[in-house]
Amino acid sequence: MVIEYLDLFGVPHIGVYVHACDRYALIPPRVPRKKIQLIEKVLGVKTYTVDFLDSRLVGVFCAGNSHGIVLPWFSDPEGVEKLKQELDVEIEVLELKRTAWGNMVAVNDKGGIVDPRIPRRVMKRLEDLFQVELEKMEVAAYAVVGSVVAVTNIGGIVHPMVTEEQLEMLQSILKVDVYPGTVNGGVPFVRSGIVANSRGAVVGTSTTGPELLIIGQSLKVA
Repeated sequence: MVIEYLDLFGVPHIGVYVHACDRYALIPPRVPRKKIQLIEKVLGVKTYTVDFLDSRLVGVFCAGNSHGIVLPWFSDPEGVEKLKQELDVEIEVLELKRTAWGNMVAVNDKGGIVDPRIPRRVMKRLEDLFQVELEKMEVAAYAVVGSVVAVTNIGGIVHPMVTEEQLEMLQSILKVDVYPGTVNGGVPFVRSGIVANSRGAVVGTSTTGPELLIIGQSLKVA
């Protein structure tokens, strides 16, 4: 397992552009080939391009695990069909006013948490899609739990202001050890600077040495 530095489009906030799990990585159009190769090498998965009306924010607009992916209503229909043909996981486009699924959901193949404002009927559809149980909760006073938690099937890292009770809940729901930390020189929204799975991780280029140590230990990639 390995951990590497990466920037995309000139910024270190790689998590807003990329979503990954143990079976795939989703990236926006026009990522340089050399950087695609780095992502594929470190994570040990193939990358697939997703187009959201020319937006690069793939990591913000989609969420998923090895079983399923949820996409926003404005996803390009042709692109969705192509992704369904290329990737052997369930893919669902949900009609919901809120569209930043990557900010609203933190999920691995064992469990997940969602923004408390997501309707119960939608949460049930997500449970069927991801094939795991989901729980509504806030983390460190934030409803956008997907932005403050970065989790894989073997570890997780969370906003440093998480409470002890929330930390215990996260570990119980996600069924992995989770530790507080930051990325990119003190950014507490850890998902914004981390793309990881059980094989490795890439982190933003502004991440400090001490942060890298905590991230590596938390995600068990060091």
